[in-house]
Amino acid sequence: MPGVAGEVFYFQALDGTRLDGAVLGSGSVGVVLSNNHDQDLCQWVAGARLLAAAGFRMFLYDYRGTWLSNSAVSLGADSTRYDDDVLAAVAAIKARGASRVVLMGDGMGGLVSFAAAARVGKSLRAVVAFSPFSFYNTTDTQPSHSDPGNIDGLAAVRSLRVALMVLAMPDDKIPTLLYAAAPTSDKTYIDLPPEAFPGGGGFGLEIFNSDGSWAHSYQRTLLQFLAARA
Repeated sequence: MPGVAGEVFYFQALDGTRLDGAVLGSGSVGVVLSNNHDQDLCQWVAGARLLAAAGFRMFLYDYRGTWLSNSAVSLGADSTRYDDDVLAAVAAIKARGASRVVLMGDGMGGLVSFAAAARVGKSLRAVVAFSPFSFYNTTDTQPSHSDPGNIDGLAAVRSLRVALMVLAMPDDKIPTLLYAAAPTSDKTYIDLPPEAFPGGGGFGLEIFNSDGSWAHSYQRTLLQFLAARA
């Protein structure tokens, strides 16, 4: 991560797959950042810097079989169980000083975070999802719902009991479906403006990249949400 001070290292997923990760910031609250399927951990650098400056310990990583991370040690369903990678990231950031955890992801990273949430345990404080939906414009991480290794984001969010924030376009079909399905009573849906989606694309992470006053407003909203719950 050019220009970002922190620790870069490899760590192991639950099945022994070697993953690449990075930590920056300090503090007792660790935030695990899960990227969209076709991006590497660098897409979260701006967001990680902002949250680290606010006192959070940030963890960035790449999924198994992508970028600098190794492919799964076994083939089949395990090769795309990216929620196992989230759990490995949680263990790694706890080993580096975090006692409370927030899961945060964009696109597929939101779906993966929903799936991992039920397995994190009592240390989990909140889940934040930017435009949660997959490359296939569904709540599934694989082309078919029945594919081995598929993560069903809708089924996963129906078990969510911790605080939830979803940031997406107003009335975006899949994010609103997921938000409505979450049983937690502590949930917030943030309507992001067109500026958060430059060129009409992306998942809303432009709130971290822009220096505009509109972006600062959404940054403050996110930080307030995290501070109140983590």
